[in-house]
Amino acid sequence: MKHKRFETLELKSRRGFTLIELLVVIAIIAVLIALLLPAVQQAREAARRTQCKNNLKQIGLAVHNFHDVRNGLPPYMIGDGFLSFWGILLPYLDQAPLYNQINLGVAVTDTSTSPVNNNTLLIQGANASLPAYHCPSRRAADLKLGGGMPGPTGDYAVVIWYADDGNGTQQGTNAYNNWWNLHGMSSDQNLFSAIRTSTSVNPATSQRVFNSSAYGSNGWAPRDTFAFMTDGTTNVIIVGEKHIHQTEIGKCCGSGNNQDGGIYYQQNNWGEYTVGRQVRTVTPLVPNKSFTDNADSQTAFGSWHDGIAQFLMGDGSVRAISNNIDVNLFRNLGNCRDGNVVGEF
Repeated sequence: MKHKRFETLELKSRRGFTLIELLVVIAIIAVLIALLLPAVQQAREAARRTQCKNNLKQIGLAVHNFHDVRNGLPPYMIGDGFLSFWGILLPYLDQAPLYNQINLGVAVTDTSTSPVNNNTLLIQGANASLPAYHCPSRRAADLKLGGGMPGPTGDYAVVIWYADDGNGTQQGTNAYNNWWNLHGMSSDQNLFSAIRTSTSVNPATSQRVFNSSAYGSNGWAPRDTFAFMTDGTTNVIIVGEKHIHQTEIGKCCGSGNNQDGGIYYQQNNWGEYTVGRQVRTVTPLVPNKSFTDNADSQTAFGSWHDGIAQFLMGDGSVRAISNNIDVNLFRNLGNCRDGNVVGEF
C-alpha cells in the first residue's frame, strides 16, 4: 500500500500546463514570429530585387547582341501599331519561335485579314507574356486583355528624353503626345530612334529621318550604333523600371491611369508610354506605389522597391538609383549626348 505522501507527489508530477503558462508560451512564440517576419520579408524582397536586376541584365545582353548581329541598336518601334522595342528583342531573349510567328508587314492591331493574322498571338496568347519583362516585386508575367493596348505587359521602359517638337520648339516637362509621330524620332538626345529604311536614309546629316509610309516594312534597319552615345555607355541610362501605381495594374490608356498596357506595340496618343518613359519629369522617380493623378507621374519611372528604382546602363551594367536623385542629374543620365559630366549617383 502506497503512502499518502507519495500518492500526492505522483499526482503533482503528472499535471500539465496551466492556462496562464500556455498563454505565456503562445505570447513568446508570437513575439518571436513578429521579430522574424520582417527579416523574412526583407530576405524575400532582396531576392525579388536581385531577380529584377537580373532581368535588366538579360535585357542589356539582348540589346548588345542585337547590336552585334544587326549592326545597330534596336529601334523604339517600327511603326504605329507595329512591333516595338520589346517585341523586336524577343529573338535575343530566347524567344525566336514566338518572334518567327509575327508578320512584320501587318499591324498587331489589324484584324481585317482572314484568317486573323498571327500577330493576334501577341494579344491573346498567355505564352507571349515573359517573366523577364516583369519585376517580381510587382507581379508575375501578366497579360492585359481587352481595352486599350491589350497584350503582354511589362515593368520596364525605354528611356525617352524629350527635346523638341521637330520644329525646334523646346518642350516642357509634360510633353506626352504621339512621341512616335513628333519630336522624339528626330531628337538627338534619344538613344533608341525610329527605324530607318532604304527610302529614308540621309547619311549627309545627323538628323534622324522617319518614313511613315514604311510602317511594317520588312526592309527596316537600325538607325544608330553605340557610337551615337557620345557621353559614354557607362554614363547613360537606357532602360528602367516604370512607375505603375498598385491600383492601376492592367489599365491603359489616357489620363487618369499609369499606362500599363501591352508593350509589344505602340499605338496612338499615350501608347508610347507602355513602351518607354520620359526622364524630363518634375519628380524624377515616383516613390514606391505612390499615386498622383497627373501626367507627369503617370509617364515617369519608379519601382515597387523601397527607396530606389533599377536602371540598365548603356554598358550593360545595372544601377539602383535613389528616388531622391537630383532632377537635372537624372535628366543628364537620360541624355546620351549632351556632354555634361555626370557625378556620383
